[in-house]
Amino acid sequence: MKKTTRRIARTTAALAAALALAAPMTVQPVAEIGTIIAYAATPSSTDLINDIAAHPENYFEVSSTKNEDGCYSITGFKKPAKYQYVPLTTLTIPAKIGSKVITRVEKPSSQRYGRAICDNDVTSIVISNGILGLGYDTIVDCPNLRTVTLPSSIQILKYRSFSSCPSLTKIKVSSNLLNFENGFVSGCPNMKDAWSEKAAYLMIKNGMSIMTINDSPIIRDIGADHKPVMSSVLEAALRNNYDLLDGTELMDTYLRIYSRYLLKNTIGINSSMTFNQKVKKIYQYVIPRVTYDHDAFSWEYNSSGGIIGEKRGGSQKPYSSGAIFFSNKAVCSGYTKGLNYLFREAGITSYSVHEDDQVRYADGTIHDGGHAFNLLSYNNMFFIVDATCGNSAYLMNIPEEKVGHNVESVYNWEFYTPDDSRIYLDYTKIKYALGDVNGDLRVDNADAPIMREYINASASQKASIAARYNKTKAQMDCLCDADCDGVLNSSKDTLAQWNLQSRFKFR
Repeated sequence: MKKTTRRIARTTAALAAALALAAPMTVQPVAEIGTIIAYAATPSSTDLINDIAAHPENYFEVSSTKNEDGCYSITGFKKPAKYQYVPLTTLTIPAKIGSKVITRVEKPSSQRYGRAICDNDVTSIVISNGILGLGYDTIVDCPNLRTVTLPSSIQILKYRSFSSCPSLTKIKVSSNLLNFENGFVSGCPNMKDAWSEKAAYLMIKNGMSIMTINDSPIIRDIGADHKPVMSSVLEAALRNNYDLLDGTELMDTYLRIYSRYLLKNTIGINSSMTFNQKVKKIYQYVIPRVTYDHDAFSWEYNSSGGIIGEKRGGSQKPYSSGAIFFSNKAVCSGYTKGLNYLFREAGITSYSVHEDDQVRYADGTIHDGGHAFNLLSYNNMFFIVDATCGNSAYLMNIPEEKVGHNVESVYNWEFYTPDDSRIYLDYTKIKYALGDVNGDLRVDNADAPIMREYINASASQKASIAARYNKTKAQMDCLCDADCDGVLNSSKDTLAQWNLQSRFKFR
């Protein structure tokens, strides 16, 4: 029994020793005082900020040679291993490291694609007073950076001083900084504020959606009787670079205000007008003023009329929303985007339709084509307005090549709201046209007697006639007003419907 007990004891002790050797050490004591043991704590962000201030030489890389002013440049920033995974919220860039005076922050001259400051966590950067300039590619790829504070000593910002910082919204400047290169901010889409008109000008010129200068709006809306109110310098930058600004908040704001001004003071739209009147007036305003830009896009044909290729220009201006407002040329997407603003500000629901076509070349090969036009909604009906074609057969009608009886042909249509958000619409409702009152998908002589009967009927009779053709009175009023003058007149509207017959049919 005693031997067995001793064997058990020895086995237990050996097992305990083995477990002790195998067990991982989870905490490392760093000091022992009597029976009290102190353990290393995980560094905090505050610890990191304080350590950068106390020992900047451990974090910042400094040029090995002096600049022409006898001072040095900071050319890089890197956290030591101890703080590698500690998030840094605010980074202060010093004007002195040891005995070296710092006057610039710039990428190393030896690196073509380098950067000086790059950190995933930093949200704010403060440049210390005494630093005179930021060089090329200084603050790059800081995804969470929101603000940069520049000192009164700063004198110059070079090309891409701030680049690819998508969260950057504001650069705070404590002096009237005037010396900065074109493109000093690049790839910072949320940058909305500038500190001076010159800074705003250069930023707008580069396609940036600058909305304020020192938090004061650069565009003011003082009513439909007035154009957008803004500095002539900034307005010129906007109008000359409308392709770069297409789809931005700045361009959207300007075109909304400008469209309201045109509708009231030039086109002559008012609240008493019918849907038909508004659509026709807007259409007739655009068509004679804007022509198709064949230099931007056109098909090339052989002597037999067969397509042999396409020609595209380099400028994106004809494809942009501002084309019909600031130029006399556009292609289909430019017409469509610009008309969206006019229709929308007139109180009409308008969508953009992008149509992907298959085009057969003369050699028999199939190539991708495309087209864009407007789709207007009124009383649960959809109407096509295709200003690219530029004649009345494409005003609130569906030309033969678009739908016909085969509604499956619109499967390749994509619908977008004016802000370019993709939506899904019931394409089977896109079957209405001025003058097609019996709903047989044709504008023909069969519609004329129904139009006359409806127009000459009493109000109560109109509702009954409309119901006969599965329409409401409002829908029938719209379809019968073929000349879009807002008044139902048997002679004038049937004549307008007859004119449409010669240029339009569904199939």
